[in-house]
Amino acid sequence: MRTELPRRFFDGFVLASKDLEEIHDLLVQRMEGVGPSKNQYTTKYELRFKYGAIQQRASVHDILKEANGGELTIEGLNISLEDKSNPQDRTITLQFSNIKNLPNPISIYYNIVGTDEGWVNDTDTQLAIKIKGVKRFSFDRLNRRYSSSGGLIIFLLIFLTILNLLFLLPYPFVMPLFYLPFLGSLMVIFLVIIVIVQLGRFFFPSYNFCWGTYEKSFKRRRAIGIWIIVVACLGTLLSVLANFISVRIGIH
Repeated sequence: MRTELPRRFFDGFVLASKDLEEIHDLLVQRMEGVGPSKNQYTTKYELRFKYGAIQQRASVHDILKEANGGELTIEGLNISLEDKSNPQDRTITLQFSNIKNLPNPISIYYNIVGTDEGWVNDTDTQLAIKIKGVKRFSFDRLNRRYSSSGGLIIFLLIFLTILNLLFLLPYPFVMPLFYLPFLGSLMVIFLVIIVIVQLGRFFFPSYNFCWGTYEKSFKRRRAIGIWIIVVACLGTLLSVLANFISVRIGIH
């Protein structure tokens, strides 16, 4: 009986050369099976480049020899393995995609097909562990889920509503004087979060094929991004603390 098990992921990923080799070795091992009569299978490797071309390669070794920079930056990788005599007996398809310029939001996808349900489930379990190791938090996904502009409008409306309510309080309430810096600090924090998300999208790309030229630029960009975001967070924290301390001193 034929069993098909597809898995779809929407996370970011950092696929390094070692990760790709380990995943490929697992796929080969699952297709070869055990015992004296190993399965005969075919393998297909396909790359999509930044400038739009889709090309086939003969092996993972050839993929890792790619320059992977500029217009030749890799933005998609597809590996397909299937049984030579009967593809329905055993087939594994694995795909990694930079989805920024694609309508499909699926960044990682694999599909396992086989007539042995146990083999399909075991392959799924082992491959899922490998995939978990390359998944990363995606600032792009966060930005899409919580639109910065929409969130800012909602926050401003809440801010203005609370501000109006505070000024309607009977005299002589000091609550408006005390809470205005608090609300202002919230606004600053919210704006800093928006800035951090946008910086994160630039300095921490969501979809990464980390070998060749791209690996060097990825590490350099990430190091700069960490430094800038840490400075931004510390600066915001110190600003908020100074704001509250000045208010407390003014009240007393």
